Amino acid sequence: MREKIDFAMIGWQLNYSRNRVLLNHTQLKFRAFEIPDIGVLKRNLQVIRLIFNVLFTVNTNMIFIPAFNQVNSPFILILFRLFGKKIVTDMLISDYDTLVNDRKLAKKGSLRAIRFYLNDWLCLKLSHVVICDTEHHKIFFKQFFRVAPKKLVVIPVGAEDIFKPLSSTVQGDTFNILFYGGFSPLHGIEHIIEAANLLKQHRDIRFTLIGSGQTRDDMIKLAFAYNLDNIAFVSHKAYETLPDEIAAADVGLGIFGASEKVKRVIPNKVYQLAACGKPIITLRTPAIESMFENGKNIMLVDEEENLSQKIADHILRLKENQHLRESMARAVVELIENGHNHYDISTCFEKILVDISA
Repeated sequence: MREKIDFAMIGWQLNYSRNRVLLNHTQLKFRAFEIPDIGVLKRNLQVIRLIFNVLFTVNTNMIFIPAFNQVNSPFILILFRLFGKKIVTDMLISDYDTLVNDRKLAKKGSLRAIRFYLNDWLCLKLSHVVICDTEHHKIFFKQFFRVAPKKLVVIPVGAEDIFKPLSSTVQGDTFNILFYGGFSPLHGIEHIIEAANLLKQHRDIRFTLIGSGQTRDDMIKLAFAYNLDNIAFVSHKAYETLPDEIAAADVGLGIFGASEKVKRVIPNKVYQLAACGKPIITLRTPAIESMFENGKNIMLVDEEENLSQKIADHILRLKENQHLRESMARAVVELIENGHNHYDISTCFEKILVDISA
């Protein structure tokens, strides 16, 4: 007897924060089938095995492919379509846009770039519903991949419920600036390093940069070239400790990269900092401005300006104005609680699945 469930989730990185926001509070019954992170040939065999495991062990008409699974999706999409299943795919990012346009890890027109494009295209074409994180990503998918807009729906990234206002743990007179995330071109971390250089005479201002990735070594070299002793590079912190790291900071930093992708995203860290009631400084983009209001619940810097100087100016302004910090903290928590919290996002996800299964 096959188990009756509302949907089956198949993919890897199933514990990623996006999936927890969508699923932690769902009332729907589901089972997760996790693809191991192994070599390509063995992984594809495992994908096929898991597909038939789904078909023979559970009774459902709905398949959910979570974010970051384009590389695993061809067999999933084709076989489940052949068996008449409805497929919902979370296209949090485009592999082509991220790896070719943003990180430049493959040249346009190369075989790798073509493969990234085709994986994205298959997800967008063969899924019945495709979830995007912003309206600007929706427009990108519609125009770049020529996808029918009626199958594209927007669900914000949001933040899990561990991210909430905590009592400040700031000690002494140090003014702490926090950045965390992957070191990639999207984040424009060089501008943070340069802002730290501009502020190095302010001995009470300290920067903590948590994360690893493509540009980390270059950023450490840049800080060394400036002879900075006001920056701490931390390669890793346990994810569940991030709310405490945020509570120990006075200001959180978002993204400052120059790619087109930057204009379309509202990254996890911005939602998480907002949910914790932390003043945020980040780049002014169409996606950010669709949700936040400059000067009220966020502080924005313009791409055309001297970004490093503007970041430094905003840090000093927040440092010198406790009332501004407190009012921004209240305003950004209110924004998250009114329509952008994890319950609202999970409910939106449920409605999409219920509607398509009807």
